[in-house]
Amino acid sequence: MIDAGRFTTLVGKEIKINRGGPEVKCGKLLSIKPDHLALYCEGEGVIYFQTEHIKSITINGNQESSEGAQQNIEEQDPISYVDSTDFPQMLQHLTNSWVQINRGGPEKLEGILVEANNDYLKVSANDGLMIIMTYHVKSVSLANKNTQSNSKNQEKSNESSSAQNTGANNQNQKQNASNKNKESSKESSKEKNKEQGKAKNKEKSKEKKEKSNKK
Repeated sequence: MIDAGRFTTLVGKEIKINRGGPEVKCGKLLSIKPDHLALYCEGEGVIYFQTEHIKSITINGNQESSEGAQQNIEEQDPISYVDSTDFPQMLQHLTNSWVQINRGGPEKLEGILVEANNDYLKVSANDGLMIIMTYHVKSVSLANKNTQSNSKNQEKSNESSSAQNTGANNQNQKQNASNKNKESSKESSKEKNKEQGKAKNKEKSKEKKEKSNKK
């Protein structure tokens, strides 16, 4: 856990979580608690990060003073988010919602959050009911189920396109092979005709000699 009081001055400012990898995100800090923080990212909504897995926080240097930033926040439409005292309690507010666990990599998971407590959480996904240790959750956010569906449709489309391209390539290879066979057949036919022509010329030459000898 961290001393949240030391970082309250960052609330309302644009910050960057981590330096690289799938868990790096930039956005506006909405709140910070001892074990988690809420970050609003444009186009993704609110993402809740467990502070134990945060390696660094970078503050955007080109910002107004805290008072000016706070005034801007008050003037803007408020962003809705779960303001809980701790991470497990926040997760409990998201139960029965479609969520995304972690931002990427093999530990990324999307599904319905069925249950959450201090020790583990249960997520109903396409692979079945997944039980994940709460400690190992780096980040969580509400997700759009259509996003996963669109992603799968895109993968299927790519696979179909790849299969079509493979089929077209195979067809082209067959056509090229057929054309080569035809050319080879033509060459063979020409050679055969030449041999036949030579043989006929030899026969004619032989007949002439025989006639000449008879005379």
